[in-house]
Amino acid sequence: MRRVRVMATLLAGVLTIGSVVLPVKAETVSEEDWDKQETVHVTAAATGKAKEVEVEVVLRRDGTAAIRDKSNLTDIRNTEGDEEYTKLSDGTLSWDNQGEDIHYKGNAAPETLPIQITVTYTLDGAEIAPEALAGRSGHLTMRFDYKNRLARTVEVDKKSYTVPVPLMAMTLIPLDEDVFSNVKVTNGKILSMDDSSLSFGMVLPGFGEALNLKSLSYTEDVDIPEYFEISADVTDFTLDFTATMVSAGLLEDLDEEDLDKNDEISGTSDDIDRAVDAMFDGVDTLKSAVDQLDKGIGSIVAALNTGVETLSTQNANLGRLYAQFQVPVDNPSTPDVDESLATLAGRVQAALDAAMEAGDTQAQCHLEEAQKMIAQIRDSSGLLGKIMEENQVASAYVSGGAEGGTKLKDAMQEMRKGVEKFRNGISDFRDNGSGDLKKLSRDADKLQEIMDTLKAMKRAGEDYTSFSGLAQGQKGSVSFLYETEEIKD
Repeated sequence: MRRVRVMATLLAGVLTIGSVVLPVKAETVSEEDWDKQETVHVTAAATGKAKEVEVEVVLRRDGTAAIRDKSNLTDIRNTEGDEEYTKLSDGTLSWDNQGEDIHYKGNAAPETLPIQITVTYTLDGAEIAPEALAGRSGHLTMRFDYKNRLARTVEVDKKSYTVPVPLMAMTLIPLDEDVFSNVKVTNGKILSMDDSSLSFGMVLPGFGEALNLKSLSYTEDVDIPEYFEISADVTDFTLDFTATMVSAGLLEDLDEEDLDKNDEISGTSDDIDRAVDAMFDGVDTLKSAVDQLDKGIGSIVAALNTGVETLSTQNANLGRLYAQFQVPVDNPSTPDVDESLATLAGRVQAALDAAMEAGDTQAQCHLEEAQKMIAQIRDSSGLLGKIMEENQVASAYVSGGAEGGTKLKDAMQEMRKGVEKFRNGISDFRDNGSGDLKKLSRDADKLQEIMDTLKAMKRAGEDYTSFSGLAQGQKGSVSFLYETEEIKD
């Protein structure tokens, strides 16, 4: 009688919780969209190890035709009528249709269950077997670990994902106030109703490993519960049972469009590496070009400076040559030699006139030759003067060019320093600064990977609607109830 009362309390608690947070399918038969409904009852040892599996099945009648089903259960027996079935050659079960739904039960092997539960007991810090715990007192910890055995391979955006079928497990433990005190739970809550109370935990076995939220910087602190633990001070320990309900369809209302790829944040760290490397290569090419231009301008400036020196030397030599033809007049130190060219020409002309009057043809001939030589010297002196003037003009131009080239070279060196600084900045960004961008890109890639994994899990859950099998065209609904044995003296 006590067990019935406790179970009633548990069910009331389940309904209360389910109406708020639990996606357990609790609708009536007429409201469900299924042809086959299965409730899998698992009897387990206090350690959680499954011992017996009995499946209760309801087949919905539709019209007057035979009711078809497919099942891998053993010892199938009708529990509410006298309808019988025939096993067809393809393995399908064909049940008689007498105008009522078919209710039957069958058995299954424990190793075919989707969830494996392990319960560990620790009393005062030491692990203890449940059978040795009965009647003991102290500080007790009970831990429930869950292993999801169901995996499916699903394709998302042309990529295959092997993911666990999304199952949720909720474990309930009745708390006798004469036994339990100072109760604390991890990944669960405590519910009190009238003079009864219970603790319950909700877990998502396999979710954490599949989604790998630890790989993403802003979800690394998100913990998906995969175990349930209760600790309490106990007196004369006894426990009637624990119950764990497992259901699929957890993600069935999830909209896949919300998980689609976001092009605004898509991209890879390789794309960033390539872009930064291309930027660095471009700056490196610019630096090489500036280096070559700076070297070329330096060569031009050196050549111009050499030209200035050459023209200056040439102009000095021409000056000295020109000076030889420009002898100063009436130099006291050389009165007979250092006469100007014009004075010499006048004297030659006077001697020529005298020779002509005297009829001295031989002297006349020599003096005429002297006049020719003086004329040639005059012409050479004028040419030298013009050459010197042009040489001075050229020297001025070349000197100005050299000065301008020096300023240009100085400017190019400043530009070279700027390009070098920019290149070093890009290099530092490539080696260090781009890490933030690449991290953001990697996070975006990882986030999309999580979204695609979640989408794959949703599709895997949509495919899991039966434990024992479905005939072609059948729609199924399945839930599991694990119940551990009591612990008593």
